Amino acid sequence: MRIDTAPELGRTRSHWYWRPGWAPGRRMCTFHLTMERADAVRGLARSVRPVLERFECVDPVPESWLHLTMNGLGFADEVPDDRLEAIADEVFALWSSLDDPVLRFTHLFVGLEGAMLVAERSDWLMALARAQRAVIDRLLGPREWGDFWPHVSLCYFNGPMDPGPLVGALAPVLDAVPDGVDVAPALTLMRLGRDERVYTWEVLRRV
Repeated sequence: MRIDTAPELGRTRSHWYWRPGWAPGRRMCTFHLTMERADAVRGLARSVRPVLERFECVDPVPESWLHLTMNGLGFADEVPDDRLEAIADEVFALWSSLDDPVLRFTHLFVGLEGAMLVAERSDWLMALARAQRAVIDRLLGPREWGDFWPHVSLCYFNGPMDPGPLVGALAPVLDAVPDGVDVAPALTLMRLGRDERVYTWEVLRRV
């Protein structure tokens, strides 16, 4: 599997600054694809973890918290329970209609705030992302959405460093990984937190 690096990436930065609205103890209601059944991704994460742990500015993602971020509904203290349930019903109904959704990861990308497996923008995945956004807009009010760039982070950076030595250390491990890694994810609606330099969650619904 190849490794790509962000153009002109001279130094990394910490991922863990507080975004608007976030604070210790606050939770976000959101959809993720989670990796409980994604053995190939979990195995790849295990294989690179010894390399990642050599670097002080790198926080490896624990295997149980690997995820592909999809779309957030809003902070848990701002989303009414009835709207949460209605959105979940529609999104999970769509998920149940999909024919064997499979993610394909094609390469590792080292960016400003972490290193991640990049997934193909397959038709079913992009349709699911659009449908989530449409029902959230309809039931919670329209909002501006950014580009959906599907990926699973294997680590986040907690400070500045030269990424070159990390890329060099990862290369021999990734050389043994196929160019395409296929996995079957789970769809999870969760309350997400990020208090201790790791994303963790409480599962609200999962299939």
